[in-house]
Amino acid sequence: MRKLLTIIALLCAATLLWAQNFMITYTASEKLMEVTGNTISGLHTEAFNTHISAHSFSHGKGNITFYKKVTSIGNYAFWNCYALSSIILPNSVTSIGDGCFAHCTSLTSITLPNSVTSIGEGAFAGCDRLTIYVQPESFNRFSAMERLKGIKITTDSAKLKGTPMSVAPSSNSPSTASPIYAPDIIDTDIPTSATKNNRTFAVIIGNENYQMVAGVPYATNDAKIFAQYCQKTLGLPEHNVRLYTDATYGKMRSAIKDIKSIAAAFTGDISVVFYYAGHGVPNESSKDAFLLPIDADGTDTEVCMSLDYLYKELASLQANHVVVFLDACFSGSKREDGMLASARGIAIKAKSGVPQGNMVVFSAAQGDETAYPNKEKGHGMFTYYLLKKLQDTKGDVTLQDLGNYITKNVSQQSILINGKSQTPSVTASSTLGDTWQNWKLK
Repeated sequence: MRKLLTIIALLCAATLLWAQNFMITYTASEKLMEVTGNTISGLHTEAFNTHISAHSFSHGKGNITFYKKVTSIGNYAFWNCYALSSIILPNSVTSIGDGCFAHCTSLTSITLPNSVTSIGEGAFAGCDRLTIYVQPESFNRFSAMERLKGIKITTDSAKLKGTPMSVAPSSNSPSTASPIYAPDIIDTDIPTSATKNNRTFAVIIGNENYQMVAGVPYATNDAKIFAQYCQKTLGLPEHNVRLYTDATYGKMRSAIKDIKSIAAAFTGDISVVFYYAGHGVPNESSKDAFLLPIDADGTDTEVCMSLDYLYKELASLQANHVVVFLDACFSGSKREDGMLASARGIAIKAKSGVPQGNMVVFSAAQGDETAYPNKEKGHGMFTYYLLKKLQDTKGDVTLQDLGNYITKNVSQQSILINGKSQTPSVTASSTLGDTWQNWKLK
């Protein structure tokens, strides 16, 4: 009977949350909050983590207000909440945990009360648009905090009178493909380079939330974290990193048009990194391989981007170097077990395409293999080891060493974790010979 009453209470609480657009007045869920009497003493680690929160905030139209006394916010509580736009913390908050608001890419303002005395490592990592608002008497104290170095801090009084926990409105509410996962150190401890790589440009596409077929777990996180490594570790200026998440066919074509315009402006004197995480599909007749936009299902490859087209367009840039990373398979399989709805239930060995010009292509899988996820790390298996090598070497690694590392580790770990083979490959244009092996990304 007690269990039944508890379930009913939780369902009522959930209904209240939805009806009030996430205006939190109380919840008895001890998995989410630490409740002591009438006080919510802290949010548990990962309480609003990653895609649960991102999905929730994409629905939210109002504000989140804590009516109970919150004194601490746990590690990674709002990590990767990409729809969170502004926050005003109550005067009761004294500590903010490690990575608490890391990679909240839409977060533009947060008001810190005088009560805050402790801020965890990487609490605002990746919040590149953030301004912190504080009371005038606390300006010097917060400005001196090591954990807030590089973040704009101001005492603008108008912002200090806002509404707590406002969230960015969204016109749609796509389903999310990714399950809950704890952010890995690969996401929070990103090496920073003093070197500026002004003539290298990155085109990064992460397609996770498909409209007509199953999603690709972690593809958004793959793309966003790789973009962070391009900027911080490889030294690309922010405007050199062109990030596209959940890209339609039109958006993918626009991404190619954009990099072609850049190459023309620099008369080809650039290097290009192209990264894609998402579904790949084969044309069942020709066996040609295609990248799948989120607004297609693969049955009509006329509205998909073929690898032949991609390689041709990238080669036309006449860039000094073009390095392509494809965390996708082209057999008709999903990132997790199973086949896409458009596939016939049998994996197809698609043609891999032929790199052209000054091009090297890193592929996550070969033939009829599947590109699997690493669920514990919250990334595609291929992307995780790409990021791991960039982290370990601070980006100072040759393409040959990078390829050897990825191939060895993905091949081994896929068998251990997924019980199935996944063999990455590195293919260079025939005109390059072995010269590409000593190329570096920075």
